[in-house]
Amino acid sequence: MSRIKAKGLVVFVVLSIFIGCEKREERLLSKADEYWFNNNFDESIIFYKKVLDANPESVKANYGLIFATFSKENKADTDRLMREYEVKTEMGPKNGLWFYCLGLSMSLKKEYDEALTQYMEALELGFDGARCYSGIGWVFYRKNMLNEAIDRLRKAIELNPKYASPYYSLGQVYAKKKLYDNALPMFEKYVELEPKDYDGYLQVGLTYEDKNMLDKAIKFYKKAAKLGAKDYRCWYFLGTAYKKKELYDKAIDCFEKGLRENPKAANLYTSLGLIYEKKSMLFYFAGRRALIDKAVSSYNESIKVDPKYVRAYVYLSQILIKKNNYEDAVVLLKEALELAPGDHHLYFSIGEVFFLEKSYDQAIEAFEKALSLGTSLEAQTYKLLGIAYYNKGYYDKAVFCFENTLKVTLEDTEIRQWAYNARILQKYQGKSEKELEKIAIKKIRNYTDEKGKTVDANYKKLLEAVKKIRNAFGLGEFSKNEYYAWKARRKYPNELVYVVEAQQMVGPGDSFLDRYSTAQVLSEDRRHRANFYPIKVARNLGNYRSFSVYGSFVEPIVFNIDLGTEKIVFVCEDEEIERDGVIVFGIPYKKGGL
Repeated sequence: MSRIKAKGLVVFVVLSIFIGCEKREERLLSKADEYWFNNNFDESIIFYKKVLDANPESVKANYGLIFATFSKENKADTDRLMREYEVKTEMGPKNGLWFYCLGLSMSLKKEYDEALTQYMEALELGFDGARCYSGIGWVFYRKNMLNEAIDRLRKAIELNPKYASPYYSLGQVYAKKKLYDNALPMFEKYVELEPKDYDGYLQVGLTYEDKNMLDKAIKFYKKAAKLGAKDYRCWYFLGTAYKKKELYDKAIDCFEKGLRENPKAANLYTSLGLIYEKKSMLFYFAGRRALIDKAVSSYNESIKVDPKYVRAYVYLSQILIKKNNYEDAVVLLKEALELAPGDHHLYFSIGEVFFLEKSYDQAIEAFEKALSLGTSLEAQTYKLLGIAYYNKGYYDKAVFCFENTLKVTLEDTEIRQWAYNARILQKYQGKSEKELEKIAIKKIRNYTDEKGKTVDANYKKLLEAVKKIRNAFGLGEFSKNEYYAWKARRKYPNELVYVVEAQQMVGPGDSFLDRYSTAQVLSEDRRHRANFYPIKVARNLGNYRSFSVYGSFVEPIVFNIDLGTEKIVFVCEDEEIERDGVIVFGIPYKKGGL
C-alpha cells in the first residue's frame, strides 16, 4: 500500500470516529433536552453527564447540566456544582467556559453582581460573546435595569442570530415594560429556534393574553400542553384563558388534568374553587349550594397540600363572609397573616370583615395597618376607613380619608356624598343638642318651592288631602315633621334636615348626631334597593300589586294632588308618573276608590 493511500485511510478512519462521536453527542443532548423540557430533571442530568464524560468542554451539556441541577431546587446539589466550576476557574490555564458556567450558576442563585463579574471575565478570555451578552442581559433584567438589559440582549442577537436564549430573555424584558407588540416577535423567534421547548409557546400565549387576544392565546397554550402535558402550568394557563371566556366546563377540565399530573399544585385547587363559585351564579338554590360546597372543598384541599398558600385562605374566607360567618373568616385570615405578616391585602380583608361586623375599632386598626404597608388597594381602604371613622363620630379623620379616596376615584359620587356629610358634621361638632335641632328646623322652614312659596303655604292643603287617603287605610296622621322631612329631602338630600326624619325612626335615647347618621344611612339604603325594583317595570306591568311591592321598598313621594279631579301625580327616584292607580306612601290608590 502506498504512503498516500495509507495516509488517506487514516484520515478517513479519524473522520469517521469524529463524526460518529459527534452524532452520539447530538443524540445524547437531544435526549437530555427532551427530559429537561418535560421536567424530568434527574434523567436529563444523567444524559448531560454522559456527554461531559466524553467531552468535558461541551458548552450545551454544561449549560443544560446547570439549568437541570438548579431546577431540582436541591441546595446541596447546586452548591456542589458551583464549587466544581469555582475549582475549574482557579486551575490554569484559564478557560472562559468555566467563568461563563460559574456566572450562569451565580445568576440562577440570584447572586447577580458576582455573576456579572464572571461573565465579564469570560468575555475577556474570548468565550462565546453571544452567550456572555445573553447572560449579562438576563442579569440586568433581574436587577430591573431594563434598558441596559435590552442593549446587551440585542448585542447577543447581533453576534449570533441563531442563538435562541436572548430572544426569550428580550421578550421577557419587553413584556415587563408592557411593550407586548415588541415582545411577541421575540417569543415567536424563540419558538422557531427551539420548537421542542413548550415554555416558548407559553410565553407567546401569555403575550397574546396580555393583548386580550384570548383565542390566539388558547391556540398557543394548547401547543404548550401538547408538548409539556406533565407541566401543570400549561393546563393552568389554558384553563385560566377558558375561564376568562366564561367557558367554565373547559376550564374545569384543564385544571383537573393539571392536578392529575401534579396533585400538589395548590393554585390549581384554588382555580377550581373560583370556577365553581363563578358557575354557582348561574344556578339557584340546591344547584348553587352544591357548587359552593365544591368550591369550599377545593380551597380546603389547596390548604391541605400547601398550608402556606395564602390565597386559598383568602378565597375560603370570602365564602364565609358571604354566609355572614365573620368569626371563622377572621380566624382564617389571621392564620394567613401568620404566613405573610407583611401582606397588606390580608389586613384589608380583615378590616373588611370587622367593618361588616360593625366592629369599627378593629376595622380601623386593620385598615390603618394596610395603609402603613403601602397597600395597592388605597382607594378602597381609605373609603371603608373613612366610613368607619364617620360611624365612630371622628368626622375630621373621616373627611381626610374621603379626600384621599377622591384623589384616586374622582367620579365616585357615593364618596362625595359621604365627604359632604362628614364635613357638615365636622362643622357642627361641639354644638349642643338644642342648637343643632334649631339649625335643622330653620333650614327646613326656609325652604321655598319653585314658585317661591314657602313650605307652610302649601302645607294645610296637602295635609288634608293626604290625611283623607291615609285614614282610609288606617295609616294614621301625616305629621308636620314627616311633611317637612319629605319636602326638605327634595331640596337638601344630604343636609342636617335628615334629623327630622331620624326623629321618627330612632329612639329618644340616641344623640342628635346618631339620629342624623342613622337617617342618612337609611335614606341611602332605600335608594340602593330601588335599583332592584325599577318603577318602570311596575308601570309597564300595569299591576297595582307590583306598585305595592315597589312601594314596600322605596317610599314614593307625593308631588301634587289635584283635589278637583282626584288625579294624583307623584315622583319616585326623580321620575314622574301619572295614572289612575298609584301608591301614596306605599299604598295602592284607585280613582274613586275612597
